[in-house]
Amino acid sequence: MYVAYGNTQISVAQLSVDGLSQVKTQVVYNTPSSIGTLEGSRMYKIKGVYYIFSTKPANGQYVLQSSSGPFGPYAIKELLLNIGSPIPSGGGFLIKAVWSRHRMERAVWAPINYRSGLSLIDR
Repeated sequence: MYVAYGNTQISVAQLSVDGLSQVKTQVVYNTPSSIGTLEGSRMYKIKGVYYIFSTKPANGQYVLQSSSGPFGPYAIKELLLNIGSPIPSGGGFLIKAVWSRHRMERAVWAPINYRSGLSLIDR
């Protein structure tokens, strides 16, 4: 079991079989200043390829991809950046973030297609 975390450095940690302890951790990607902070990393393994989806606050989404294994190396691709609201009036859904009672985030759904093994947002 693996988890991804970090902000300007994205790390991957391998967890024990029971998921209660960390076996190994390694920085797998350093974000360049042109990208800046990434957060909320989610890691997936699809057909032997590892993907780490990360959010650029407040309106970007990037994916890192490795076919060499969970510890990389990873290539990065911008999925979306500065995307407008799906609702013309600027609406959306507001959800209360669990970690802060003052921070609000907007949930937006976007269709994702897999082409050539890399996810792409349909625009």
